[in-house]
Amino acid sequence: MVDPATGLVVSPPATGTPDLLDKWTVTKPEVRSKISVKLTASSNTSGGGEITYTVQLNNDSQIDLNGTQVRLHLLKGLRFAGTASDSATVQGNEVVVTIGHLAAGSSQDVSIQVKITGGQDEESGAFAEVTSSTARPIFSNSVSMR
Repeated sequence: MVDPATGLVVSPPATGTPDLLDKWTVTKPEVRSKISVKLTASSNTSGGGEITYTVQLNNDSQIDLNGTQVRLHLLKGLRFAGTASDSATVQGNEVVVTIGHLAAGSSQDVSIQVKITGGQDEESGAFAEVTSSTARPIFSNSVSMR
């Protein structure tokens, strides 16, 4: 226990294994057959140009998705061309766009601007992953470009 007035620990820590460890199992439903995730790209542009990736989400399941995020995995030769914000962040080679709630029966498109940093002869591409707090991850097709 911590004394709120002083911030000092006033009781010794507990010992042993807590009774609740390993007592809970969270199982997320598999909704892959009812939710479609399709990735498309605007026309390929030569090195130094920009393209737009669009992730088309279709939730035909009976389950609302909460805490939904689209994670665009950029392969070699691509980088995020937009500006990070409250809803879009960059984590390594991933652009993460937070949608939040995606109701059952609804659709949403997410567009992400990407800069081509590789040369014309380099092959590159991307794929998307949709994650949520209420269902297992779902992956899109991959889109390659040269």
